[in-house]
Amino acid sequence: MLLALCTACAAPLPEDDAVQCAECATRYCSERCERYDRRHGGHGKICGAVASGGGAEPYHAEKKYKEAVAEAVEECADDTEGQTCYICLEDGSEEGLVRGCACRGASGVAHVSCLARQAKILCDEAEEDDDLHDEARCVRWSRWHACGLCEQGYHGVVLCALSWACWRTYVGRPEDDETRGYAMTALGNGLFDALLYEDALAVDEARFSMMKRIVGLKS
Repeated sequence: MLLALCTACAAPLPEDDAVQCAECATRYCSERCERYDRRHGGHGKICGAVASGGGAEPYHAEKKYKEAVAEAVEECADDTEGQTCYICLEDGSEEGLVRGCACRGASGVAHVSCLARQAKILCDEAEEDDDLHDEARCVRWSRWHACGLCEQGYHGVVLCALSWACWRTYVGRPEDDETRGYAMTALGNGLFDALLYEDALAVDEARFSMMKRIVGLKS
């Protein structure tokens, strides 16, 4: 879990025996915090939405993704004004557009959702093709962090938004799933590049903790 702090009091959660909401799996450091958050902290109002969103971690990923996209769109507004997404050819009237690579002019402007969908399709195809060599798999995975036109890595808030899209895509997979681990690494890198160092550290610590659990189960 990336949510490593108690939802009510922000204390570090125990790795194995944290108290969970029975409906949505939101985690707490104690039953007292769980009761307090449900009665007074507002959890009772959002519990159903969290549960329908797949649980605490996917719900959190979706929320952070939307926040990161909004920030990236705002940051890129001057550069993308009047442009259209090179993938879907629609404008930015609904989601907004970004560009965080070396492309210039009308090139490289896109919706984060389109970049994410493109990356997911390529990676899904790679997972289904057992004959694809490792270099080709790496090229396909690079669409999560590099432009498919100029091949320069995205940076700053655009990379951060795309990294949340990547984590949102794979968060529901089992802990020992290789692609989920790659997505967690991508999220840590994206947060670091956006200068969100504490958040990046929390992701890295969660990843190392996960790796320890996986090794312990296999040993």
